[in-house]
Amino acid sequence: MTCETGSKNLFYGYDGELCGVELLALQYYDGEGGGWQGVHSESGIWMTIFGILMWDVIFSNVPDVFRSRFQVQRPIVLRGPFVDENFFRFYPGIIASFLIFAAGSTRPLYR
Repeated sequence: MTCETGSKNLFYGYDGELCGVELLALQYYDGEGGGWQGVHSESGIWMTIFGILMWDVIFSNVPDVFRSRFQVQRPIVLRGPFVDENFFRFYPGIIASFLIFAAGSTRPLYR
């Protein structure tokens, strides 16, 4: 195990080798009898699913989220890899409508 500031913590895995906490967790669930498998992706899979499901919401016609036509990567409320705290402030009705739709309601997706 390491405890130096700035260094990755290491643990002894179930195979006796040093490993990170992610591999240790994967080894634990693999040995639970169910043969679980997993991937260490730093939330990449969840952010991809979020982007696909919310695509129409993210790129809907909302004022002030795109400052210029050259801003092609993402709206300003999606700074870096995570959702900015202003995301829900800019899209409240659209997000609520999407969640109602996703829950199986027959109400229209957008108003």
